Amino acid sequence: MRDGVVGRAHFPDAATCDPYRFVTELADRAAGYGGTVIEGRGVVEVLSSGGRVKGVRLADDEVLEAESVVLATGAYSQSLTAKFGLHLPLQAGKGYHRDLVSGEGAPSMKIACVFAEAAVFCTPMGDFTRLAGTLEFSGVNHEMRRGRLEQLTTAARRYVEG
Repeated sequence: MRDGVVGRAHFPDAATCDPYRFVTELADRAAGYGGTVIEGRGVVEVLSSGGRVKGVRLADDEVLEAESVVLATGAYSQSLTAKFGLHLPLQAGKGYHRDLVSGEGAPSMKIACVFAEAAVFCTPMGDFTRLAGTLEFSGVNHEMRRGRLEQLTTAARRYVEG
């Protein structure tokens, strides 16, 4: 921490996780229990017949038959559930984070912390530190706002060296 930071609180029961590792572990576990994980191919329709799920149709029109389907598409779910008359009360939220490689001018941290006044979370994740803390509700889109990333870095500079 920089000189001049005058207060800190430690919460020993707090926890963090690496979202990428979490998702890859879920996929590995699903595969271990006989599930099939297919990456990089969009689902455009959940297929059904007689009130039962029968599979999915992929963007390239291939049909994958299945006895069950796990729908884990967040805000993208609306188009997949509409034909069933199911409206999921979801709103797209885009989180921003910046990963700083330790030793390349980034803080080398061992304990996660929150820069409360700036609402920035600083999490050590192995060989890098993640800055996060901004969430944008702007609908489903892939626009990245550079200013949001800069906000994370600017806020962190107030508290830590590097």
